[in-house]
Amino acid sequence: MQPKRILLIVHEMNRGGIETLLMNIFRTIDREKIIFDFVVHVSEECDYDAEIKELGGIIYHCPDYKIWNHLLYKHWWKKFLAEHPDYDIIHSHLFTIAKVHLRIAKRMNRVTIVHSHISSRGSGIKAFIRRVYTTNINSCCDYKFACSKVAAEYLFGEQAENAYIIKNGIIAKNYIYDEQTRIRIRESLGVADDEIVIGNVASINARKNQKFILDVLQVLLARGLKYRFVCLGKSHVGNAYEEYAAQLGVADKVHFVGVQSNVNEWLQAFDIYMMPSLYEGLPVAAVEAQAAGLRCLLSDTISAETDITGLVDFMSLETPKEQWAQTIINMTPYERKDMYATIAAAGYDIQTSTDWLTDFYLNLKNKKETK
Repeated sequence: MQPKRILLIVHEMNRGGIETLLMNIFRTIDREKIIFDFVVHVSEECDYDAEIKELGGIIYHCPDYKIWNHLLYKHWWKKFLAEHPDYDIIHSHLFTIAKVHLRIAKRMNRVTIVHSHISSRGSGIKAFIRRVYTTNINSCCDYKFACSKVAAEYLFGEQAENAYIIKNGIIAKNYIYDEQTRIRIRESLGVADDEIVIGNVASINARKNQKFILDVLQVLLARGLKYRFVCLGKSHVGNAYEEYAAQLGVADKVHFVGVQSNVNEWLQAFDIYMMPSLYEGLPVAAVEAQAAGLRCLLSDTISAETDITGLVDFMSLETPKEQWAQTIINMTPYERKDMYATIAAAGYDIQTSTDWLTDFYLNLKNKKETK
């Protein structure tokens, strides 16, 4: 018997929260029963492409939606779905334009799923566009998924109570604290035993707000304290933040190490995980940090549901940076503990999410039978 193939719609499959979640599920799922195929909106090779193919998945490249190519985009989807009738479940993680492609899928009698991973539209022109394209999004989806209650309320409004909450699971056993890994990573950076490392794992951009961390680091160093900042992720602002660190006079205590495949090991080297994002859904990176036993300081724009271990503190971005710095000082020292059991009990081990999705996909034969 051939496995059931599920079509997932994303922007790209580079290392990011949504993409990491999908890959964790794909690695864990019984691939004799379920295979993930992907429609991406980029033409270039992405970080996870080779592994997707190794796991048996197929990657399709569609035009990137630019508003002005609306008709071309719709034509691509009509043609694609007509040529691939076996995809009866279309699961979109690209919620901003899900209404465009899922309306077509729904008309062609496919089961449609929209998955919300975010809790705010942000601001400016992007926020306006998101508002326009997500209005009445409930009309194009048969099922609503979200990573948290806040993310469900943001996208689905009054129908949020009908959404399934799919927890952003991780391969929790990979994050159990290991002292030897901590020593190895810190030595590679030249970090002394008495230095406290503030860490962040995220795409480097305005929304993730790493600039705020640099400001807090400056406050800490101005007090004569021994701190460093280590950031993992792809930069979308060029060298702007390195230049900003130099302006603040903290460049020698900052490490932008780029995309890393062994995030679980890098987390061992941190002492505090800091995430001052302007908005999030329920970030996978914060779950990973807790699994590594890290104390976490997050902006209160991030859902309180993110605290699944008691290791998380929240602060307003309006709070003076001096108070953020003092909070970080107060958080150390502490004993790093094995958090596997806590993470698993809260339902954030990837096996829990994978088992639920497997059952959902396999028991969803078609829209007519389940509605």
